[in-house]
Amino acid sequence: MPTSAILLPIESLFQFETTVLLMPGIGICYSVIVKIRFLEMIRGVFPMSLRIRLARGGSKKRPFYKLVVAENTAPRDGKFIERLGAYNPLLEQGDPSRMVVVQERIEHWLSVGAKASDRVNKILAELGIIVAPIRHETPKKSAPKKKAQARLQEQQKAQ
Repeated sequence: MPTSAILLPIESLFQFETTVLLMPGIGICYSVIVKIRFLEMIRGVFPMSLRIRLARGGSKKRPFYKLVVAENTAPRDGKFIERLGAYNPLLEQGDPSRMVVVQERIEHWLSVGAKASDRVNKILAELGIIVAPIRHETPKKSAPKKKAQARLQEQQKAQ
């Protein structure tokens, strides 16, 4: 670092911790130490897309899932912001330890704009945390074609 440089710590509008380097003859150089405050990120000062989703763990053919809040762009099993619970699909349906969640934190993340994945929506609806999502009927593309529908009508008439 040059001996004639002047360091001035400032805080910018986006709550970065910034150091301004004034260098004679060159001008202003910014050295941004990216330490974004967590709450400002959540409140939308720095927009990001958050998802509540399942991160897979366990060994081969023995899945175990963590319920996590992560950025939309983060890998499935990669970096996450907070762990909200666990899901073990190998346990029986009525077992209370099959799905363990921290309800207050889930409600908090949903209130600040995090979106749950389809599978997590279904699980949270079963637990009564959110309203069950609307299930759409099968699309027309997968409906039986004309010949199959004619055969079904003939079978119904025969009965």
